[in-house]
Amino acid sequence: MVEASVVIERMCYGGAGFGRLQGKACFVPFTAPGDEARIRVVKEKRSYLEGELLELSTPSPFRVEAPCPFFGVCGGCNWQHLGYQEQLKQKGEIFADTLSRIGKVQPAYLLPVAGSPKEYGYRSRIQLKLAGKKGAPQLGFFRTGSHDVIDLGACGCAIADPVLNRITAELRPLLARLPDLESIPQIDLAMGDDGQGIAIVHFGGKSPARLVERFKSAGSELPSVSGLFVRSGAKARIEPVFGIDTLSYGVPAGVFRTPLPNPVPPLEGEGARGLSHLSGGGRATSGATCPRDMRLSFGRGGFSQVNYLQNLELIRTVWQWGGFTGTQRVLDLYCGNGNISVPIAPYVGELVGVEGYAPSIRDAVANAAANGVANASFQVSDASLAVRRLAGQGERFDVVILDPPRGGAESAGEIARLGADKIIYVSCDPATLSRDLALICERGYRVTRSQPVDMFPQTYHLESVTELTREGENQKPVKGER
Repeated sequence: MVEASVVIERMCYGGAGFGRLQGKACFVPFTAPGDEARIRVVKEKRSYLEGELLELSTPSPFRVEAPCPFFGVCGGCNWQHLGYQEQLKQKGEIFADTLSRIGKVQPAYLLPVAGSPKEYGYRSRIQLKLAGKKGAPQLGFFRTGSHDVIDLGACGCAIADPVLNRITAELRPLLARLPDLESIPQIDLAMGDDGQGIAIVHFGGKSPARLVERFKSAGSELPSVSGLFVRSGAKARIEPVFGIDTLSYGVPAGVFRTPLPNPVPPLEGEGARGLSHLSGGGRATSGATCPRDMRLSFGRGGFSQVNYLQNLELIRTVWQWGGFTGTQRVLDLYCGNGNISVPIAPYVGELVGVEGYAPSIRDAVANAAANGVANASFQVSDASLAVRRLAGQGERFDVVILDPPRGGAESAGEIARLGADKIIYVSCDPATLSRDLALICERGYRVTRSQPVDMFPQTYHLESVTELTREGENQKPVKGER
């Protein structure tokens, strides 16, 4: 294969460095802006090349020593070799380029990337891969570009919370004694911000009951595991082994910097006694009287943001940009466990949450009730179907919030039918965000500001919050507070 020298100009979405070689774009993983690198061309297409780094003729001044011994081999992180301020700069430029090319959003509307307070040890969820035969478990992550498992050993994962690394270390000797080790491909670990952790063991063998009993008898060897489950079968049945089945995290009152504009009075009598019976949805039944600390829960296997501190940044930004006065009617699409809905509900008139995953809606209803929120209702529905149904019924909302998965919002353009003055879009993928923004803007909206949030340090991934208003209401960029 051809070897050549290339100067790296910038980083790209996907994690590789970008340079030019023989008039073509050239992408080289694990390089940095300013590197002069000797590479081997491993793939050549009509318009681009992909290279493998052989050596650095002149290293970039933005390079730092990666703290993880598995960096460059493990397929998890791809930017540990970049100083954190350079990571933020590159993420901001990638975000701006993507929104400009696909979404036609001008750079003037984009705010600087909000950096994470923790550069390492921030992840509250990881999926460990397991390989090996009895007595020699390989527990860690896939090698880059393969399904070979890189064993993390005593080092653990550099970006995982120390609690999750402690759980991994406790599991290792127990796994080594299991006769069905080859039938366990994966172990999911998650934790709340209070240090409690849940492990879900994926099992593909014929006798999950025997595995459950083995874990039960060895519970004392797992002091850091607050709850343990075995997931097995074609229908992904989850069998409890011991301990808790929910985790929680806090949303402190200090996230919101002003008093409630219109406190919702507590309910009395019949409505104050709990949750209504759920049949596809439900309404919380006690009121909020003042700003206060909240705790939100989610069930084992449910979704939560991986960086709790940056999750607070998302919630605060939505609240701030919503301009809530206590009177607005708000729709929260893809609401999950009420991660955004429940904290902001005391600041609005009425909130409707929609989510397609029924267990998350049960969590949302329970979270609203537990935190004294009475003006929020939740329903199980596909988001795009819910938008069509609500629009068809003539329902109107002042603000629409959406936080879709990485694939973006289905039928994004139809959200305009709900007549909202403002749409706030929380996204974890700049490309699908840009696509959806273009569709929404075709229906009479304009982007007025967008805040990138670094939820995933040491990787190229990026979260963001984008505000859209009806065309003609606010044509100038809106400066957000930091």
